[in-house]
Amino acid sequence: MGLGDFDDHPLYKAYTSICDAVHAVGSMVDLSVDGDIKKFYAYFPNRGQPLAAIRQCENLPESIFKNSALLESLGLTHFVIFGVDFQHNSFNFYYHTGELGLNRARLEAIFTALGYQLPSDVVLKELESATTIYFTFTYTSDRIERLCFTRLYEDDMTKPVEFVPALREYIEEAPLKVEKRNLLMGFTFDKKGMYLKVELDYSGGLYIPGHMKYSGLYRSPDKP
Repeated sequence: MGLGDFDDHPLYKAYTSICDAVHAVGSMVDLSVDGDIKKFYAYFPNRGQPLAAIRQCENLPESIFKNSALLESLGLTHFVIFGVDFQHNSFNFYYHTGELGLNRARLEAIFTALGYQLPSDVVLKELESATTIYFTFTYTSDRIERLCFTRLYEDDMTKPVEFVPALREYIEEAPLKVEKRNLLMGFTFDKKGMYLKVELDYSGGLYIPGHMKYSGLYRSPDKP
């Protein structure tokens, strides 16, 4: 998906339709190293938006609305970010975890409701501290296709390295623009099982309200 050939794409039309309907306050583009556009994201203010607010938007998969009542029953009422994924022809809706009070019982309820296998006790313990949860929807399935818990790690990288030893050098030694090392690990689940995604905040520009010790764009390394 190149820089100039997405205007007529159904996912891009859906993206712009949602942004117009619920007034996004910010956006982001995910580019590959060769310049192809992979994803668009949009951000929403305050508590976010209910899925009902986008029901009239064009080119959305019906699976989003078939599962909206299920998400609401789990306490997931307002999404704060959404993204369109051109590579997988899918939609991701992100929810903050602050109002959920994640604990083992809540996590078990989420996995049971979605029909996913319950992960190990070690993984469940990490998920209790997740900052966001996102759900993936496609045009080809009525189910929620994927579930991801994003866990933030600051300074101490011991836990991430334990989960993915092969990425120790990347996690602990990749060059950063700032002194403080923040890492996001995505504990991701689908019908095949679990896999992990790792992302370093190399610029120091990440801010997750209520979860971070260090915040602010490009904070000076000599300030906490």
